[in-house]
Amino acid sequence: MDLIYYSHFSHIDFDHFRPSSVDMFYPAVEDLLPLCVESEPVFNQRLAQFDDRKSSLTLVWRGVRDSELIKEVQEMLDDNAPLLIDSFESGQEGDVEWLLSPIIAKCSESLSKSKRRKLMKAARLRLVMLVTLAYLIAALVAFVMFFLKR
Repeated sequence: MDLIYYSHFSHIDFDHFRPSSVDMFYPAVEDLLPLCVESEPVFNQRLAQFDDRKSSLTLVWRGVRDSELIKEVQEMLDDNAPLLIDSFESGQEGDVEWLLSPIIAKCSESLSKSKRRKLMKAARLRLVMLVTLAYLIAALVAFVMFFLKR
């Protein structure tokens, strides 16, 4: 998976591709980073007589880096890892989907919140600039009117 490869490069600075002044006016809500969470190793009960190694799961997705979200996803994946491994091995796709859906929903919800925050920040900045421009125009008109009356 190419996302797993990219997720391990924490030294890449994805923010340097867009100047912050451009980002203030036109927020790039689609600038998503590859994120990765690995579950704690789980002993597989089904294969205990053949193999005593433990299995772990790696979940990779694209989103906004948020340490709280990563911690929550880590906990959810750790809680569901034994059931997910059993479902994978028994070929029960419905169970896998059912177990992964709350994790995926949490990631999606976090992305939606991030998009809303970024768009609201840009809207506030535009409003402040518009009000400032209106004050400057009003001050200029008052200044011109003052000198015309003299």
